[in-house]
Amino acid sequence: MTPDAIRASVDERIAALQRALDDTAVGRGGRALEYAAFLLGRLVADRDNALKLIQAERGQADPIVEQITGRSTSEMMHVTLQDLEQLGIYIAMYGEAVGRTDLPVGLTDLIQTVVADLLQQPPIGQSVDALIRTVPGTRYGATLLRAEAHATSFGPPLPVVFELPALDPANMMLAPIIAHEAAHLVEKLASLPTPDDAANKQIRAIFHDLPVEAGENQTRVRQNWSQKLTDWSSEVLADLIATRLCGPSVLLALLAHAPSMPRTSTSHPPTLERARWVRNYLGDLGWDPFLEEHCPGVLSELADQAQPQRSQEAAALVSALEILLPWMKAAAGDRCCALQPLEQERFAEAMKLLESEVPPVQLGGTADPILPWHAILVAWAAALRQHGDSMTGLITAAADRRRNAVVLKTVELSRVVTLWRDS
Repeated sequence: MTPDAIRASVDERIAALQRALDDTAVGRGGRALEYAAFLLGRLVADRDNALKLIQAERGQADPIVEQITGRSTSEMMHVTLQDLEQLGIYIAMYGEAVGRTDLPVGLTDLIQTVVADLLQQPPIGQSVDALIRTVPGTRYGATLLRAEAHATSFGPPLPVVFELPALDPANMMLAPIIAHEAAHLVEKLASLPTPDDAANKQIRAIFHDLPVEAGENQTRVRQNWSQKLTDWSSEVLADLIATRLCGPSVLLALLAHAPSMPRTSTSHPPTLERARWVRNYLGDLGWDPFLEEHCPGVLSELADQAQPQRSQEAAALVSALEILLPWMKAAAGDRCCALQPLEQERFAEAMKLLESEVPPVQLGGTADPILPWHAILVAWAAALRQHGDSMTGLITAAADRRRNAVVLKTVELSRVVTLWRDS
């Protein structure tokens, strides 16, 4: 393809993307498209710079473009065209989710609560425009759309997308998973303390003893182990941050969602280990009385689960995470306040209302509305009473649409009460 034809393709693509941005709805999550417009502006500048070099090249006896850029003008235009293609995919993915009005108000309120508690408070303290996108399957996710390289040139509000299962995006019983995903953003945006030298020395010793198969590149294998440990520790830290924010519902949601998760994963620790670490951290946070009263059967099944057969590598990774747990607990403690149990009388009142399918918005005659995470926790306790205090009961409880609807309405009305009180 001639340079002029490539240039024409670039020009056409830029015009098409600009039209797409102009035609997209505005509203909640619109910062994602403002970032797309920012990226398009940079690609237009790249195109213009390439054109200047082409003109300079044509005015010289010898080509100068490759001397300046290391690339031919055709290569430069091809790269710009490829970048435009990726930007088009970005706009198509996120543009349709901007300004959505078909999602329950309670869901958007809950996500705003997560954002406020984890991202808009110190130590991060940045405003966020959250986009909600529904995706096939049962996957949850949260992504900061702005590249780190653009942190200075494209400031807050930060464009963040939350991805939720399309067939059941407003499942409040599983909403603590949203907090887990948001906790990954905390890791990206806030500097974390590093493990001390003693912990690092212990971890190096664990991996030093692992055998490397003959013919394998030892450096590459050890780098792979290090990357897996980074990935696994990120998941556990997100679990701990979410546990501080949401309380025991993180454990219950994790176990209820476990059958939908891949049985083996290189990026996630075994679910059973994650659940046990969360359960132990709940004990540190003072939740043992609640757990022993409302879900002793689940705790018993969790304790009785047989350890799965692990490879040497997986066993080493679990051992390394055990060493890192004190550091991760300290890091989680710096990221958000810990949810405190409801007073016994208020909890009993909320249970009674929920079981009657009445949203327990204000309890004990107080002006303050119930917190979303308290409402979800009360719902779990009521659901286990109805569906059975067991792993099977957890799964049935999470799928209880009527109870989910009451909790969703509770979150929505609590937000209304808060706005009314603070006005």
